[in-house]
Amino acid sequence: ESRMTNILKAYNTTYWKNGFYSSDIAKFKDDRLNALAILSGIADITKYETIVTNVLVPNKFSSPHFEWMVEAAMCEAGKFTESLARMKAQYQSQVNTAGQSTLYENFPKGGSYNHAWNASNTVLSKYIAGIEPTKPAWAEYTVCPNLVHLNSLKLLVPSVKGNISVDISSTTQLYTLNLVSPAGTNAIVGIPIGSGNVKNVKLNGKLVWENGAFVEGTTGISWNGKDADFIKFNVAPGTWNIVAEKTVNTSIDKVTFNKLKIYPNPSSDGHFTIDEARKWEVYNLSAVKINAGESNQIHLSQFSKGLYLLKTENDISKLIFN
Repeated sequence: ESRMTNILKAYNTTYWKNGFYSSDIAKFKDDRLNALAILSGIADITKYETIVTNVLVPNKFSSPHFEWMVEAAMCEAGKFTESLARMKAQYQSQVNTAGQSTLYENFPKGGSYNHAWNASNTVLSKYIAGIEPTKPAWAEYTVCPNLVHLNSLKLLVPSVKGNISVDISSTTQLYTLNLVSPAGTNAIVGIPIGSGNVKNVKLNGKLVWENGAFVEGTTGISWNGKDADFIKFNVAPGTWNIVAEKTVNTSIDKVTFNKLKIYPNPSSDGHFTIDEARKWEVYNLSAVKINAGESNQIHLSQFSKGLYLLKTENDISKLIFN
């Protein structure tokens, strides 16, 4: 352990170059190296923001074999929006190729069809759907999604206990999860707090959470706890319909828009500048948070054109991307 500590200290002292890791900053600003630094624990959390901004967003040197690690590192850094934007940029041409049934070794400089690299699907299931084992052999696993800008997702995750089927949708009023959980498992199901103010939660039509407290008496579910991101339940094997009712006010007519200076607004390229650096969050009209940051720059070019809501500490304003 002492040796590992010394190696970690020496590596950071030698290779951390004012915002990213490199042995020669004039030649190397490599996404693979910096992604592995996050995933391995070499980079501490204070370095995540600069690594993602300086390297993982702009630079794409990875092969399909390494690409999932870069996207995973971005998610570990809490940059889910940026990870999905990168995934789309890297794989869109493959997804659009007619006649291909899998992703293949095709970037950054060509490749072949005889290497199927589908590891980015793991990023989608583990980080976006939030499905990952927490005990050996999937005896326990989580379903704690980070939907980012998505309003729905549906996937099947194979495990040694059997297939885990998840179907999620989120609107301004309801968050719905349909879960098929195999025998021999305990699912820790998280209701995202960021999806709206949760009034109540029902399991197969029976009330299990209301007014900030768990409601006892329903077979197949027990209280797990609450953190900054999720209301959590332990769910037994079976087929379950979990519905959370939300209270969210997204009526634009009831919001005042005269406090924050934003330019250009409308924006043709999805880039906005606000009057000064501050913490901000961007929501779509389904009340789903799609982006967040702390600066005076807001970038929505990776999203569809339309109307969005910008929330700061003291103001809510419209962002028009057209």
